Amino acid sequence: LFSCKNNEGDVTLEDIEVNESDTAREINNDNGVIYSDSIIKNLQGKWKETEYPFREAHFENTKVKFIEEGVAEETVFREYTISKDCPFEVNNIKNAGGDDIFLVIAETSTCEIINVSGDTLTLAGFNVSSNSDYHIIYKKLE
Repeated sequence: LFSCKNNEGDVTLEDIEVNESDTAREINNDNGVIYSDSIIKNLQGKWKETEYPFREAHFENTKVKFIEEGVAEETVFREYTISKDCPFEVNNIKNAGGDDIFLVIAETSTCEIINVSGDTLTLAGFNVSSNSDYHIIYKKLE
């Protein structure tokens, strides 16, 4: 290492302690934050399910509300995060891949695999009743 400044008070490599695992973790965390922010930005607005048009998802900042016909309780916005891991013990995630990203709703302790591509949002997981994978596809409304 060298500097264009004068040599008074220069720091040598012997004076600096570098922990490589901490540095790598910080870089990975920074990349995760940038990636998460990008997904959250792309989610903003209203989405309608393609196969069942009476189901919608509304994303406002870091809150989401799922609206479905025939539900007795009024739906409310809930805080969500985007994560590389599901922090809860859930039965709807089987064989998640290393590249999968999760929509995590802490209030309900739920996770779903999420993919946003252009005007298409896909939420995926495993249905324990039918013992099969599911993919719910939404198209952006606004």
